[in-house]
Amino acid sequence: MVGLSTGSGVALRVGPGADRGEIASMRPDIGYVVSGWANDPDGAPWWELVTGAQKSWVAQSAVRAIGACEAVAEVEAPPVVVAPPGGAPPAGGGTAASPDLAPTSNSVWQMKPGSDNLSGECSGAPAINFCDHLAAIGPISGGISWRGMEASPYSLTQTRSNVYYYSGPNVLGTGTITMTLTFSSETTLNMTMVLVLSSEPNCQHTYYYTGSRNW
Repeated sequence: MVGLSTGSGVALRVGPGADRGEIASMRPDIGYVVSGWANDPDGAPWWELVTGAQKSWVAQSAVRAIGACEAVAEVEAPPVVVAPPGGAPPAGGGTAASPDLAPTSNSVWQMKPGSDNLSGECSGAPAINFCDHLAAIGPISGGISWRGMEASPYSLTQTRSNVYYYSGPNVLGTGTITMTLTFSSETTLNMTMVLVLSSEPNCQHTYYYTGSRNW
């Protein structure tokens, strides 16, 4: 069984990995039964949880384990389903994919990062809170370019319709960053960003961005 280690806002996803679709957020007042585990594409372990008709997944680093979790068996992760681009119907018929809402030219967005949500083994240093800021977003081959407060942009790869993902070193060279950006309309977006500093590798700083297009 697992539960939240601290705070709230930890996402339950359809598979292991921050780029997988979000089902819901974990409730801090209950424990979740573990039915298996698997690694995400970066090799980090995730728990498979019993959450009714559809099982869900959560990063092991984001929760507190209770009981003999070392006896839980490794399971096969659900396959990644990539939506066809441009809203074309899938092969063989069926429901058409969501229309692509990403900007087709360079654009500027007003971003609100919210507060720093700390999880893991943090030293007690103050949270790292960012001010609201502008971000430049534009199309690139296979995804989008994102430049926020840093001097250089990040290249986010499209993982499915309207969802873009980056995981790797941050521009400042002080740690790693994971960004999962979802366009909810042509003028609005949401993004989950997880920052892990090299000086504190077991502490995660998670931000839940909202954004609106200026032009």
